[in-house]
Amino acid sequence: MNFTLRLVSDNFKEFLQFLKSISFSKAIRVGIAVTLPAVIATHLGYSEIGMAISFGAF
Repeated sequence: MNFTLRLVSDNFKEFLQFLKSISFSKAIRVGIAVTLPAVIATHLGYSEIGMAISFGAF
């Protein structure tokens, strides 16, 4: 039981370190930069322009 608890605790600490890392924050920013223009432009009726901006951000 103690071994399992320690293993879960270690994995949880690694997961928290990953969430606080620079790589994760960059991935979130890229995801928003790619998704947001396409969603907004599609909603406004300019899906071609939105997709072009999204590909450019990617």
